[in-house]
Amino acid sequence: MSKLEELIQQYCPDGVEYKHLGEICNIKGRIGFRGYTRDDQVKEGEGALSLSPSNIQDGQMDYTKGTYITWAKYDESPEIMTFNGDIIFCKTASVGKVALVKDLPYKATINPQLVVLKDIQCNAGFLTYVLGSDTVQKKVISIAGIGSVPNVSQKALSELEIPSPPLPVQEEIVRVLDTFTELQAE
Repeated sequence: MSKLEELIQQYCPDGVEYKHLGEICNIKGRIGFRGYTRDDQVKEGEGALSLSPSNIQDGQMDYTKGTYITWAKYDESPEIMTFNGDIIFCKTASVGKVALVKDLPYKATINPQLVVLKDIQCNAGFLTYVLGSDTVQKKVISIAGIGSVPNVSQKALSELEIPSPPLPVQEEIVRVLDTFTELQAE
């Protein structure tokens, strides 16, 4: 029996509890008048990095591409300032792209196509893996609005049901999946 199986047997003998995403974290996005225009864009080094779907590559954050916005525009929306340990989720166009923010090289925020998951009350790596799983991705696609540009509302996203096993189980799942990811990269 694997360590994971032992933990599940120990902590979840009656099955895993499910919770709404909005119960596990705060979901914040850039909205309305606080969007930004080309006039708010500056050169690298003159403002904050504004993360976009193109910064999410194969489930990882890629900071080599970027748009930068003025410090004034950055300071205008403290609720979407992005930090290590937050999760970025694409709610428009490339719906469902997700990545954990790690090794952030600059002060950063998000563009209107994304939401940032903050105050995460579980293992952030676990939540990232769950959100990127085929099961949850199918749910996300099913709630995406129909139109020329798919879109998932923050309200609909907050109501997504996801598994919420106890922390030792989450940590073991992350350990196993991180190991697998490293081996796959090699």
